[in-house]
Parts: sequence; structure tokens; C-alpha cells
Amino acid sequence: MKKNIPSRLSLKTSPFGVFLLIACFALASCHESLEERAARDCAEETRRDCPRVMSPEMTMDSIVFDKATRTMHCHSTMSGSSDTINPQVDDFLRVQLLDALVKETGNKAYKDAGFNFQYTFHSQKNAGKVLYDFIFTEKDYKKN
Repeated sequence: MKKNIPSRLSLKTSPFGVFLLIACFALASCHESLEERAARDCAEETRRDCPRVMSPEMTMDSIVFDKATRTMHCHSTMSGSSDTINPQVDDFLRVQLLDALVKETGNKAYKDAGFNFQYTFHSQKNAGKVLYDFIFTEKDYKKN
């Protein structure tokens, strides 16, 4: 007994075809922009890993993403003998942070898109006081 099998299945008329078209549209609408992904990644890392002790005198408090300026912003707190403004530390931190940013591969997509990266270090002793603030743009991390 031979079944009638159509020579061409139409995606428009077969139930599988309709399901496939709906699934494709649903998946396409779920695609997030790089900015949305950055905001989600920063929020998840903050929720999962912060506060994170980076050294005995530095704690990373949060990472946030500003869509308007396309800036990933890391907030940290300095304590102990590091809780002071020191020009030598300023220069050292700038060089170390830029070097780490250049070598970091986990944020390659964000660097390729030209995002900015900001690092702000707050005082533990004096609430609200910013000790150091560094902003690195594409010009900074792509010239190395």
C-alpha cells in the first residue's frame, strides 16, 4: 500500500512549517543588543561576585553599565593605608588597569565595539570621597 506523499512540502501549509516560522520569529525577537548584554552581564557579575576582596586593602563593590555613554563602570573601595590620594599610586594604578584591560579577553566583544571602561576607587574612611577615577576609551586600549 503506497501512501500519497506530496512532491513538495510547503512550509506555509504544513503544521511543522507554521511552527518553524513561529519559532524563528520568536528566536529573532529574543536577540539582545550588545548594550543589553553588557548591562545584564554587569548586573549578574555584581549580584554573583560583589563585594569581592581584590586585595587586603581593596574591595570591588559593583560593576554597572551606562547605555548612554556605553561605559562599563567598576566601583571599588580602598581601605587601610591605601585609603588616601597618592600621585605615585595614581600613575601606578592607571598603568596596571590599562595593561589588564588590554590583556583581558573576556570583554573582547565590548572592546571591539569601542565601549569605554571606567574604574572608580572610593574611600572607606570618608564616605562619598573618590580617591581615583580612570576612564579608558578605545583610543587608550587599542593603541597598545
